[in-house]
Amino acid sequence: MKLYIEMLNIERAKDRKTLMTAQLKCKNIIANFFEGMDFKKTDKKNLEEFCLDFGPWGRIQNQEMACTASHVKAWMRFLESDSDICLIMEDDIYISEELDKWLTDLSWWPTDADIVKLECWVEKINGKGKILLENPGKNHLNRKVKKLLTRHMGAAGYLLTRKAAKKLLKSIPLNMVVDHILFNINASKVAKNMEIYQVAPALIIQGNEPENTNSYTGNRNKKLSLSGIKWLSQEMRRARYEISVPLGTILKYIKGKASLEYIKYKDKAI
Repeated sequence: MKLYIEMLNIERAKDRKTLMTAQLKCKNIIANFFEGMDFKKTDKKNLEEFCLDFGPWGRIQNQEMACTASHVKAWMRFLESDSDICLIMEDDIYISEELDKWLTDLSWWPTDADIVKLECWVEKINGKGKILLENPGKNHLNRKVKKLLTRHMGAAGYLLTRKAAKKLLKSIPLNMVVDHILFNINASKVAKNMEIYQVAPALIIQGNEPENTNSYTGNRNKKLSLSGIKWLSQEMRRARYEISVPLGTILKYIKGKASLEYIKYKDKAI
């Protein structure tokens, strides 16, 4: 299988690009850099061609729309290539020393996989929640590749097939931010119809920033202010998605065919 690799970066984040270029070289990985969509330089109407500002998970901020649009454009570039699999990374990550081994030999790839998530979501590594993975999974280089059965946020490092990219592009304009579209299986209609796998321990994690860097995407923790019936409606909607786990998934857990696990990042597993 032929692999296409891209790292997302915006033009004004030159310090991130410098840091990531050095990291990739150190890890023996060659990636394409294209200028991503910057919410400070892009008209909202242009962003709405790729991502709506409101969806089933609530309001989407401009910086989140721009990030999502950048992923969409990367999927498009992948389909313009002759590659079978695409690795997309964001520009603020730590990369396992063993990632190149996973990329140079894709014999481990599950035959039915649409997407394989390489990342550990930072909140999960801090012990804020387990995710449900199907057993037994596949062993490769002292890590496991297991089917993901519940949501696991983060879109900083994942592999996808041409088939998956085409499915995602048919959903444009997307009605959620990219990590919900890809990995919120309860809420994302397109994710429900794909086979998504998780590498554990993870090979990628966010948080690798240059010293004294600016915040290029704004305050991620700042929420849009809602009140009254709008706030209640959004919270009820989110709660419904949180508990809407399919019966088949619940039965897998009861029968021992799935297990709740913490996903951690590990630089070396071999």
